[in-house]
Amino acid sequence: TSVTIGDSVTSIGDEAFYNCTSLTSVTIPGSVTSIGDEAFYYCTSLTSVTIPDSVTSIGYQAFYNCNNIKSVGYTGDKYGWNAILIGRRNSELTSAVRYYNVSGYGTFAGYSYFTRKDGSSVIVGYTGTDVDLIIPSELGGYPVTEIGNSVFIERTSLRFPRALRRSTS
Repeated sequence: TSVTIGDSVTSIGDEAFYNCTSLTSVTIPGSVTSIGDEAFYYCTSLTSVTIPDSVTSIGYQAFYNCNNIKSVGYTGDKYGWNAILIGRRNSELTSAVRYYNVSGYGTFAGYSYFTRKDGSSVIVGYTGTDVDLIIPSELGGYPVTEIGNSVFIERTSLRFPRALRRSTS
């Protein structure tokens, strides 16, 4: 389940999504300035979070036990991210791969991706089952310019088109 929070919301309260184990992604709008204590605690299926540069504080254990977070999209730059007051016990959030200057999040044909303010997109996840994989040239109307960290990790059955295979001769 993906959740996009409406633009009228200014804060996410304590335990707002506590133990929502089917939640896979959440997009927080630019109107939100704070995320409460344990807001997403134990959302074990959460793999992607989009956080706006308007957020100034993330509460204690807000993302605790969200062990599957792989990517965090942040609408600002790394200096803005470092200025956020992040409460203790949020290592699942802070140790995930961060992508800066994002403008949105989407999914298509098993791919999850962030779009960026520069008009590009980055693949941050793949849940498809295709063995013969063709990396799309664009997602969300934006050219794919990057494949994120660990996107295809432990996918033992992938075959890449001949043009992408390294020559051994």
